[in-house]
Amino acid sequence: MQTWEDMYPSLYPIENKIKLLLVMKGYDRNKICFRGSKKDRELRYAYFEYIHKNDILYIENTEKCVKFNPLFTEDDDCGNLSTYPFKILGE
Repeated sequence: MQTWEDMYPSLYPIENKIKLLLVMKGYDRNKICFRGSKKDRELRYAYFEYIHKNDILYIENTEKCVKFNPLFTEDDDCGNLSTYPFKILGE
């Protein structure tokens, strides 16, 4: 069975660091994925699940080269959806 990690591999080294930091905070490694083009990347946890704000801030403070712009929406069928677009600073 393929995992999110298999289906959506990291394109940048910082993505592996982000994944490690989330795993250290208790998130399931197999539910963390990065999607989008090389220019527009986003972090997702499982199927649009929420990542605690303090954990996003922890990543930004630990890895000063990444800045998230979280997006939250509500879908009539699926409920609350969370995605975490980010920019790699200096690129």
